[in-house]
Amino acid sequence: MIKGFLFDYDGVMTNNNDANIPPSEHLAQILGKSPEEINDLFMSFWPEYLRGKITDEQLWSSLEDKTGVKVPVDQRDIWSKWEQLQPLPEMNELISSLQADGYPVGVLTNVTPTTEEEVRLGGGYDRFDFHVKSCEVGYAKPELEIYEIAMKHLKGLKPEEVVFTDDRERFLVPARAMGMQAILATSSHQVIRDIHRLLTI
Repeated sequence: MIKGFLFDYDGVMTNNNDANIPPSEHLAQILGKSPEEINDLFMSFWPEYLRGKITDEQLWSSLEDKTGVKVPVDQRDIWSKWEQLQPLPEMNELISSLQADGYPVGVLTNVTPTTEEEVRLGGGYDRFDFHVKSCEVGYAKPELEIYEIAMKHLKGLKPEEVVFTDDRERFLVPARAMGMQAILATSSHQVIRDIHRLLTI
């Protein structure tokens, strides 16, 4: 029996942002480098930044040291803005409906400090009962530890009583291994349909 829900944020609660320019491409433009050159550079800081191990200032200081290019503060805005990160109305309605039926609903998301602040100040996390964010807990999907942290918030529930929804298949693998029911999100309407189907089984 299903007793709780976990949702990824960006790409599940929001429109899929694949059409938006990735941060790495913004960075390539700022630094005057090719996308290929930037990929290795981007990955040199991304894991630590995603886990909140380095600050925004440390990130840019490290990039400037590695490239020899000074980046003015007003050119450092490479991350998604609130307009791209607002939750879809139908997803907000789904969360509220599940909560009204007595289900605890949490967010389990990989998010950088900058984007976390953007979403938090915009109120994107407000509807959830609890938040498990990579930049705050020091782990990121698909590391098992972040799923275990989320389960601790679902007090008393077993993994098999929890449904986790994410738009990336590789982030669903650990959830399934723990015993959770997993939904791969391709659209808001598909997610809503799949959740309603599970609840009627």
